[in-house]
Amino acid sequence: MEGKISVIVLAHGDEKELIRCVDRILNQNYKDYELVVVSTYRNLELEEKANNNDLMTLYVRDVDKLEELRAYALNKADGDRVLFVEPNDFLIDE
Repeated sequence: MEGKISVIVLAHGDEKELIRCVDRILNQNYKDYELVVVSTYRNLELEEKANNNDLMTLYVRDVDKLEELRAYALNKADGDRVLFVEPNDFLIDE
């Protein structure tokens, strides 16, 4: 596959599996990607992951509508392709 992929995770509400989702994405062996996480809540563990990983960017937005989060994330993404991943989804292997 050619080109940078923007992997976007929108965390709007139930975020119980968000850390597992982020960890699995960051552990992929394909490295031409960026991980954009947009959340409506602050999460210290996610902030630490974003601060320690150049592939991940975390944004916290106080919005009510998921469409606003999606538009914001798309504006921040700079990949050739975009992949949306739900916070309760995760990739099985590298």
